[in-house]
Amino acid sequence: MKTKFWKSLALMLVALSVLFVFTSCPNGPKDVISYKTYTVNGVSFKMASIPAKGSEIPAFLIGETEVTQELWNAVMGGSNNLSNFTGDDKLPVENLSYLECLAFCNTLTVTILGKNECVYYVAHDGSLYGLGNATARLEAVKKDGKKGFRLPSLAEWEHAAKGGKNYKYSGSNNVDEVAWYAGNSENKTHPVGTKKSNDYGVYDMSGNVWEFCYDGYNARFRGACWKDNIGSCELDKIDSGDFSKIENVGFRLVIVP
Repeated sequence: MKTKFWKSLALMLVALSVLFVFTSCPNGPKDVISYKTYTVNGVSFKMASIPAKGSEIPAFLIGETEVTQELWNAVMGGSNNLSNFTGDDKLPVENLSYLECLAFCNTLTVTILGKNECVYYVAHDGSLYGLGNATARLEAVKKDGKKGFRLPSLAEWEHAAKGGKNYKYSGSNNVDEVAWYAGNSENKTHPVGTKKSNDYGVYDMSGNVWEFCYDGYNARFRGACWKDNIGSCELDKIDSGDFSKIENVGFRLVIVP
């Protein structure tokens, strides 16, 4: 009888501990999402684990936040940071071109994983894509099978932004909880990760800055920015531009786990 009593008590305590975790952490599923941390030139950044979506989208890691000016400067050098908003190295880098983001991904990959894992190459000669190629607006192509850092596809971005839910915005139906936009931004960007994350533990996928996605030789971006209205923050919105620097667009990294 005593053995049965202690087994029952132990099971009850386990059940109560599980209940406590999920009631005290309103974003319960988010708390079991894993992160991987990378460090480059003394600057660390975290990538959140995103589960596969059926057979359509394999599992991947995505930046917990948009690429910050701190990370950009560590990889590319501060002289190449032409962001409009400065004064805090946790602000998202912006005022970039789509092609410059591809060059950043390669430069970061070379530093952490080696050049053999780089994803982007010059279309006409197959050489490694770099900042000089981006400045010249040369076409880049993506090589499959490489494990380096890259931009998310349009589908990967949306899958990560939804966080396993069907909210209107990334992480909530209340835009002010999760996004910096025209209604609350005071006409400027804000340090990353200061709003609520979605249930995959990813921040700022609605608002702050638009985010480039890889779509071949097309500059397309998602997520809205600090100066957009509420409607632009909805997760189905996609915009596009040319290969010039765009003042309100940044980016987020993806890598295969």
